[in-house]
Amino acid sequence: MIKNKERIQSILEILFLLVLGLTPLLWFHDKQVVVGLDSGYGVDYILYFIQRFYTWLGSQNLGVDMSVEVAVMPLTGLPALIKFLGVSTYSVQKILFSGWFSLILLSMYAFTKYIFPESRSWVIRLVAPIIYAFNLHIYSFWLQGEQPILSSYVLLPLITLYVLKFVRNKISPIKAAIILNLIYLLFGSGGIRGFPLVGPAILVSFLFVVYYFILSPKNERKSYIKRLILLLVCSVVILFFTNAYYLLPFFLSRSSQFNAQVNMVGGLEGTIAWLNMVSTHAHVLNIFRLHGDNNWYDKPYLWADQYLKNPLLIITSFLFPTLAFSAILFARKKKEFSLILILTASALAALFFSAGSNSPLGFLYVGMMKFIPGFAAFRSAYYKFIPAVNFSYAVLIGFSIYHIGRWLGTRRATVLFFSCIAGLLLYHYPFFDNRNFVFNKPFRSMMEIPSYVTDFATWRNAMNDDYRTLIVPHSNRNFPLKTYTWGYWGSYPIFPLISDKTFVQFDPFLFNASENTLVDTLYRLLRKKDFQAFMHAAKITHIRYILLTRDIASDYVLAPTEQPILYEALLSNPNFRRVWSKGEWALYEIVGSGYYPKIHATTRVSVHESDMNTVTNMFEQGNGEFLLRNQQIKGNTAYEDHVDTISTSVRCISCSIREMLENPVIPSPSVFPGSLLYKYKLSRDVRLVRDFGNGEGKLGTFLGMSAKRTGEVMKLFDMQIVTPVDMDWILALNELEKNWLDLEQEAAKALESNDYDTIYLVYRYGSVQKSIMQKVFTAAYMAREKDLISKVERALAVIDRMTTKVEAKLSTYEWDRTFVYEIDHDKDVSGQDASVFVERWSLPKSDDGSIMLPKYQVDDGATHSAVLTGGAIELTKVPETAKRIRIFFDRVTNVLSNAVETKLDIAGTTKNCLSGSIENYSWDETYVLRALSLTDQAPKYVYVKRHHTAFPTQDFPEVEMTYFQPDLTLSPSNEAGVEYVYEYKGQQNDTGVTVYYCTDAAFSPSNVFGDISVAEKFIPQMYAVRKSDITQGATPQITYKQVNPTHYTISVKNATAPYILSFLEGFSWNWILALDGKEISEHVILNGYANGWHIEKLGDYTLELYFYTQRVMIIGIAITLVSVLLCAVYVVVVKTNRRL
Repeated sequence: MIKNKERIQSILEILFLLVLGLTPLLWFHDKQVVVGLDSGYGVDYILYFIQRFYTWLGSQNLGVDMSVEVAVMPLTGLPALIKFLGVSTYSVQKILFSGWFSLILLSMYAFTKYIFPESRSWVIRLVAPIIYAFNLHIYSFWLQGEQPILSSYVLLPLITLYVLKFVRNKISPIKAAIILNLIYLLFGSGGIRGFPLVGPAILVSFLFVVYYFILSPKNERKSYIKRLILLLVCSVVILFFTNAYYLLPFFLSRSSQFNAQVNMVGGLEGTIAWLNMVSTHAHVLNIFRLHGDNNWYDKPYLWADQYLKNPLLIITSFLFPTLAFSAILFARKKKEFSLILILTASALAALFFSAGSNSPLGFLYVGMMKFIPGFAAFRSAYYKFIPAVNFSYAVLIGFSIYHIGRWLGTRRATVLFFSCIAGLLLYHYPFFDNRNFVFNKPFRSMMEIPSYVTDFATWRNAMNDDYRTLIVPHSNRNFPLKTYTWGYWGSYPIFPLISDKTFVQFDPFLFNASENTLVDTLYRLLRKKDFQAFMHAAKITHIRYILLTRDIASDYVLAPTEQPILYEALLSNPNFRRVWSKGEWALYEIVGSGYYPKIHATTRVSVHESDMNTVTNMFEQGNGEFLLRNQQIKGNTAYEDHVDTISTSVRCISCSIREMLENPVIPSPSVFPGSLLYKYKLSRDVRLVRDFGNGEGKLGTFLGMSAKRTGEVMKLFDMQIVTPVDMDWILALNELEKNWLDLEQEAAKALESNDYDTIYLVYRYGSVQKSIMQKVFTAAYMAREKDLISKVERALAVIDRMTTKVEAKLSTYEWDRTFVYEIDHDKDVSGQDASVFVERWSLPKSDDGSIMLPKYQVDDGATHSAVLTGGAIELTKVPETAKRIRIFFDRVTNVLSNAVETKLDIAGTTKNCLSGSIENYSWDETYVLRALSLTDQAPKYVYVKRHHTAFPTQDFPEVEMTYFQPDLTLSPSNEAGVEYVYEYKGQQNDTGVTVYYCTDAAFSPSNVFGDISVAEKFIPQMYAVRKSDITQGATPQITYKQVNPTHYTISVKNATAPYILSFLEGFSWNWILALDGKEISEHVILNGYANGWHIEKLGDYTLELYFYTQRVMIIGIAITLVSVLLCAVYVVVVKTNRRL
């Protein structure tokens, strides 16, 4: 009878929690889904799951190696399964969210049911799950439906439950290992990448294990340690086998992509900077009352603002730690006391871990990141460990409420208990408000996807081709957010969520450097209207379509993009044909570019001797597919017989002058003359000069050492020494003089050979050091230091002599329109058919907008003019013996429209200005602003105003300005006869720019500024091309069948000569091409991103192309399934034997 009563009570408790588990049903509107941010949901759930089943994702950009990502399969499989069972798309997430909510409640219920099984403890079993599931930390992730976080909340109580059973000797180490691993398999938060989310479970379990070890009798500790070791060994073994489906691809992958992505966060310094950012508001006091989420603060429009400002909510927040840490006072029984003590310790430990780099123990956390391998994975300290605080608080608070109720008596206790449950739900009122999915209006995480988006996906998915689609406009270069006016906001593109076709969109986080350069070049060629070069680039990147998205939030201040109207005009060109249009999206087909199939054969390739940054000339020349010399397999000569064209960049030896580099920083010494260690430091530096001052880098060594000595001598000026100086200063000055005498010899070679980059480097160092030494020389206290001033004078004389020489050399030309190049005969123009070109889009424009052709001299000979031949700009008079080429322009076009006088009101102050807009403005160009100061009597200001519209959001609302507000303010020095030179580069959503040269109202700007101009900054890219005489064999006939995204069968017919098989998917060493079961090893990067294999076999045959880690994953899935089955059988057999 009692057991039945307890069973009924348990059922009622579970039913109550299941009702609360339906809370997410309050959030959803008809036809709305959670997508974007970090939600991880596809729009087409089944398609999205199928994509994650493969270790290669071909539908995103140029292809992505997903070997590290397959662990998310269970999480993506849940919504796919629900959809497969016939549930409507818009109901899938309702079921999914309610399911996760219920699992979180029930997992906590299972834990509290185990530690407090008595029927009278029902309040603990209800209060603890409510606090745990209805906490404000997890609510932020409910707003994104982030399944890895939700699954980690399910995992924490269950892991702790079975660890507790183990330390209490209720289950064997083997059984515990099996159950713990099955829990991890089901709720492991996404495998390798999600492992840090298991951190709270590890922390709490560790404390339970340690406490029970301390608590155990001394004569039993040896047995305890043996059981613990057996548990750990079994856990590791079972972990490997039950998670083999993602561990095998991770460990056996041939690609280093994962390491590259890890390094992308900036290494150790980057992870610590991230930790500091996340920890900004995660102070102990905030976490103490379950606050501290960095996303809450400085956003008054968010729901969280009430918890920061409402006095009642602030006071209530202190009840949580008060009740939690009072629990230890109510623990009377030994067993209860042990549990409460461990959970209190867990709360405190998790609290300090969650605080990250904040005091008082932040230095320990930073130290662990630096010195414990792998701990950097916990760089988001607050988000990783706050669940352990919530878990511990939940049980402790429930325990305190229960005992307070017992003290009040039965009737009052019942009122208190239900009041607490109601109060807890009321305090967490955002859980019952569906408006909070709008996190930064108009951006939201729950939205109705426009019909034209889903209609486009349906239409495109039905097309029977595998060509890529380029997305325009170009996304933001620095912060690649994808934002749409209908609410989507996320770093992950929308297109793989809706389609299995391939879409290309610029993204520095998803591409490697080579791929980014290639894709950025595509956009640039299209913007420049170089349709011929663009179509060649599109051809080798397998792009056939362009999708114009007019609904992009191009003026969003955090991630501005180009204006869609720019591409709307470009795509009206006859080279493009619109094939689909609806709403704000339109798809265009590139007309007549002679598309390459994804898999095809070629017998001719070009080789580019330089890197991807100069690859534009490959498209300009219109050559076929290409190899980069530095990306070929070292020592591989198999491809040489296929090379018909070799191109290389010709090195500019004067362009650093054009870059207008900042002067070098003179280092401030930590040990300076007069210090005890100075003589040791100086002798060490002298040895370095001796050891490294004899090779190619000796000029750099001399410059570096001279800068160190100058920094030391600068201390003479900074310290205002009034006592006799130490002899160390004489040593420093002697060494400085010697450095510059050595530099004078090295610089003489550069002066003789006209190595302008080296000359300019010496000039930059010399100018700074000369200025410092002049200050030291003229210091008042130097008059009494005759020996010292003599040494300063000697060193200054050498520096002055050298800088005068290099300055005279640099004044030979006007460097804003003159460029000198040095020819390397080993690669640049050796061979009869060599030609030299200048990349046309690196040249300035004439007044009419056409490209300005340069003049040039070869080895200071006669002057010639460049010639436009076949779309390329060629220097036709360059002999094979040429050493130097100097190109120059008669003038530089002033792109500032006629400046007119105007008045500006700047915060109530009137300025008289000369203003003009930049003609033919392009956001991706850098502009040089110049003006001559005509007087030192009038103050001067230079303002730059961008032309763009605003996209107002709650974090950046539209502000109506009552006065002029420039986007850039420059403050020229007030000197007469000085030319001011500034550089300006705009943002992607700019449609134009106006420049203002201003002075105060009492002056005329025409009398203050002269020679006003704005010019495009340009550096011509010179390259050489030489042809090779090769006999072109016939290209074999290639047909292929895609079995799945990771497997192709290729039929080769009539191969009469060796050839290169081109596969236009992103390069990875995991792509294996096999002939008769044997791997073809001649694998190279083709076209800067794709795969190429040299094949010598002739005749007809079949090739097999597959992605290595996919096969490994299939083996892993089999191992996982068998392991899970064996584990389940073991548990059942053990349980059956126990019953028998």
